[in-house]
Amino acid sequence: MRAFYAASLLWITRSMSGWPGLLQVDAADPQWPARWLDAVGLERGIPLILIGYVLAGIVVAILPQWRPARLAYFLLLLQYMALENGFGKINHGLHAWLFVSGLLVLLPSRRWPSRRSIAERHYFLSVFVACQLMVLFFYTLTGLWKVFYNVEALINPAHTSSLHFSGFSRILASRILETNQDTLLGEIVVRNEIVGWALFNATMYLEGASVLIAFRPRLHRPWGFGLILVHMGTQLTMGFTFPENILLVGLLLVCSPIAPDRMSINEAVLDLPGIHLLSRRWKRLAAARGPAWNEPRCDSRRRDPVEHLIDR
Repeated sequence: MRAFYAASLLWITRSMSGWPGLLQVDAADPQWPARWLDAVGLERGIPLILIGYVLAGIVVAILPQWRPARLAYFLLLLQYMALENGFGKINHGLHAWLFVSGLLVLLPSRRWPSRRSIAERHYFLSVFVACQLMVLFFYTLTGLWKVFYNVEALINPAHTSSLHFSGFSRILASRILETNQDTLLGEIVVRNEIVGWALFNATMYLEGASVLIAFRPRLHRPWGFGLILVHMGTQLTMGFTFPENILLVGLLLVCSPIAPDRMSINEAVLDLPGIHLLSRRWKRLAAARGPAWNEPRCDSRRRDPVEHLIDR
């Protein structure tokens, strides 16, 4: 909790470089949460949002256990994002952060003792699991849209689909030419088409199946590392990333409070989406065939022939 709200000050500080420009704008089309700016005027409303955003971030970083502070930060972050996205372009960096801050308001508003009852622990964990589910749902939506658009492009020969072996390399090359931006691994992926194809399909799998991981604690940490590697890969190849999401994944999955401290690799592999379904179907098939299907075959040469005949 404290790490989450301390990091919120980082996003506030980073955004301050654009505030002089915000204070000088004379026309904006804010999103619906900040429509009240049309009534009070931009010259009065924008300073109120910026000052309130800073104060709410400072107070909640000091007193994260105080629910009014968490609620104020959520509302001021909503106002700031509604203003910032009111100039014809939607920035998605803080969307997941906004939803998680809204869910954290549900935590109790009282002193958090070091020793809590089982009911209080369950309440805390329920809120954290809801935050995990929300963040992973964002990734699943992203992955499913990737699948949809690439299948659509695969059907339409006029478009380039990343499902082709050379598809992602072509899309990446086109982006590099349009943005004129050099990346560390962009040229390597363009020249090695099979590498780009494998990485992009692995990304679609990681993102598309993410929502299932909320219910499989054994995979929280490895899946979290996988999603962080996806963000690192986009930075290395395409030149952009979402640091807010990296921190969210690190806090909620890599540092998951319900992930086991120890687990076997076999258990983790069997929990993977797709493999988990196949393993369950195999177990049901084995159970339907009877106990003999699960037991090793007996060697009649080492047993009495009469006993073997009776068993058969």
